[in-house]
Amino acid sequence: MSSLFLTNDDSGNHLEQQRLQMVGKQIKALRKAQKMSQTELGERVGLSRRSISDIENGGNTTLASFMRILHVFSLLDEFMHLAQTNTISPRAAFEAQAKYGLK
Repeated sequence: MSSLFLTNDDSGNHLEQQRLQMVGKQIKALRKAQKMSQTELGERVGLSRRSISDIENGGNTTLASFMRILHVFSLLDEFMHLAQTNTISPRAAFEAQAKYGLK
């Protein structure tokens, strides 16, 4: 499995914290690039300034809050490709119809 996944063992806790800090730094850089204060970002996503500070410093957040932050920076679509389901190709659909006698 990829080392990108978070783990619950002691060795994974340090790695998890490093990843949260990395994401937090990126959020901070995006916010600063748009000349936005923590208070402004918090108001746009429904969080307090303190919560934004915590996130930027590697604190945990909910997925919903993270998605709202991504939306502010027009990055939600890039994230959402992870949630897309695989669709069947037209050829595979045609072959399945023929194989099972479907119309």
